[in-house]
Amino acid sequence: MSDTNRVGVAIARSGGSTFPSALTALDKLRITGTPNLAFNPLTEVSNELRDDRQNSDLIPIGAEAGGDVGIEWSYGAADAMLESALLGTWDNTHSDTPDAGAFGAGTIPMSTTAGFVTGQIVKLIDPSVSPAGENQTSGLYEVGTVTLDTTVAVTPLAIASYDSSHANATAISAAFEADANTVLKVVGFVGATGDIAFTSTGITSTGTVLADDWRGVSKPLAPGHFIRILGSDAGVAATNDVFIEITTVAAGTLVLDVPADWQTDPGTGDDVLVFFADVLANPSSPVALSARQFQVERSFNDHSPISRELFLQMGVNTLSMDLAPQSIATGTVGFFGTTARARNDGDITELYTSGLPTYNPAPAFDVYNTSSNVGRLARGGNKVGQGGINCVLNASVEINNNMRRQNAVGVFGACGIGLGEFGVSGALETYFSDLTLYNDVLNGTETSLDFVMVGNDGRALLTHVPRIKFTQGAPQVPGKNADVVLPLAYQGLIDPVLGYTLAYQRFTFAA
Repeated sequence: MSDTNRVGVAIARSGGSTFPSALTALDKLRITGTPNLAFNPLTEVSNELRDDRQNSDLIPIGAEAGGDVGIEWSYGAADAMLESALLGTWDNTHSDTPDAGAFGAGTIPMSTTAGFVTGQIVKLIDPSVSPAGENQTSGLYEVGTVTLDTTVAVTPLAIASYDSSHANATAISAAFEADANTVLKVVGFVGATGDIAFTSTGITSTGTVLADDWRGVSKPLAPGHFIRILGSDAGVAATNDVFIEITTVAAGTLVLDVPADWQTDPGTGDDVLVFFADVLANPSSPVALSARQFQVERSFNDHSPISRELFLQMGVNTLSMDLAPQSIATGTVGFFGTTARARNDGDITELYTSGLPTYNPAPAFDVYNTSSNVGRLARGGNKVGQGGINCVLNASVEINNNMRRQNAVGVFGACGIGLGEFGVSGALETYFSDLTLYNDVLNGTETSLDFVMVGNDGRALLTHVPRIKFTQGAPQVPGKNADVVLPLAYQGLIDPVLGYTLAYQRFTFAA
């Protein structure tokens, strides 16, 4: 017998196709189940004619490796699988590792300072030693002086004065130390009082606050990127302190996809904080599938000895995110591979050349809920459900790479995996409050869809489908004492300006 609570799944990026594997390390996944992950045999009944009318044999003719893994969405938990689903590469904001050992008074020693500039907001991640309680703070600092290839001087960002749910970081001193796992990552910039003005089409600056190097060297802000604005004057904060898409970048100007309630303001009040993200989109020239395939291990850890299955050349064929009311953001990853083998730890060298590999823990950030963790859900740049109109019942995004197994004579399994069209589709179900969304269906209107999940620690994941058309949807009247709802289905299409169909944007901090 075996208990579902003792089943583990771990992955490693490798296109390896033979046993035993040379893997020495795998990354654990946070899973909710693996309902049909298997190496399923394909069989045929013999066509032999018998005069006693009975079947003479059932013949194995091949097998299919793959299946689904259920997940709950949290920051960082599916980053590698998202890359595989989109056959792309994360464009990360600049980060670097401080020099090992103790920090100075207000300074972080760095052997390489390129990519850090005065006014950036940086997050100090995983210092090996830090003052008591520092791990409960935001870890955010504002960059002051940068001494070339020597130090980055920082002061704690006063994030608590913008959002009291986040505590200010501790001033840097020798109480902090770094090791190889410590990271200093750029997450935004500070516009001092008067630096940023809010116009009818976006934000402008007469200074250098909107310079191209805020995300790091050769990592400019670009159309399609979202920013999170925080700290607008009190009179406009309710409408302008938002997640918002950049449509055009020019000298001293970011043209934004401003919502209908956006307000202009000269920006002479408090400092304005602008946070930005790592970006992943499906590229026009996809990364080779072999560079994005995994070896996937499923283990039954209450067996003695432990039983393990190893699946080879597993690509991400399908991937979903599903949001339902007062629930957890859930999803399913559909793997598609070539072959598999099952052994126990007594025969582990038949799976792994060097014996049992090491297992890296999965990121342990909070799971997103679909109520207080939804920072924005918008269609066409405007929030759906704003003012209680057309509030959302369900929303989803579904990726399908339309993979196919390439079977061949002499191969029990598949000799390769073929790629089909990159498909994006999903659903948006709302209460039926007016004709706005219904007319989008009837008129074949192009629009966009985006939603962002923000954890209590400020870490966020934004999903953006920049161009969609609704494929179906009509008001549903179920009967007495019920709500009329509008269940919409949509198809994602390539955006002719941005050049992609789907993007994910990962904010290391976005209050």
